Amino acid sequence: MLGRCDRWRWKHPCGALRLALQRCEVLPRQSRRVKFRTAALVRALLGGILVAVSATTVQATIVLALDFVEQCAQAETIVVGTVRDIMSRRIATNPGFFETLVTLTVDEVVVGAAADTLTLRLAGGEVGAIRQSIDGMPELAPGERYVVFLDREQDPPLVSPIIGFNQGLYRVDRTAGTDVVHDRLGRALPETAPAALATARSGAAGATPAAQTEHALTDFLAAVRAARPR
Repeated sequence: MLGRCDRWRWKHPCGALRLALQRCEVLPRQSRRVKFRTAALVRALLGGILVAVSATTVQATIVLALDFVEQCAQAETIVVGTVRDIMSRRIATNPGFFETLVTLTVDEVVVGAAADTLTLRLAGGEVGAIRQSIDGMPELAPGERYVVFLDREQDPPLVSPIIGFNQGLYRVDRTAGTDVVHDRLGRALPETAPAALATARSGAAGATPAAQTEHALTDFLAAVRAARPR
């Protein structure tokens, strides 16, 4: 017998965060054990900043919005990389909870320092018949290329190491022989990013209009470097 998918919401300084435990082929006894551990999982993920618990279902995780310049300023490391591997596992120090490891082959280091291979640790994942997830958690796909804005490493690790939870993740697509940058879901860039790109391009020979919808990777990275604190 399959149990229903229970959802909860937690308040934290950046807004409302929902963690969902989804059960596929899980026995009732196992389902109860997962539900019992949910509060402990959130405390572990949020590092003790749990404020209140609500049974209300929400549509998405709410985080503090960062414009493009703020993302550039706050990032400890910014890289262009291609996803080589993705795997979920139980957290060694707390096996009831999961984490997902995303391994990137680093194509270019834009800001900071990074090895040729970089591994991102994201809270949640799917192990066996149980999936632990947080709404809005960045999802990367094997073989895809991204520009990733990373926060400084912390212990315990952040729920997501990406600046702004998911905002500092941009997808690089190949269009008409040119690498172009979209947001993490493949959509047009947030409006603050094209404005920064236009500023970075100003005065350049053959600059393209600010109203364009496709932004070349080279222009995007130039805007990142221009937005960094001097």
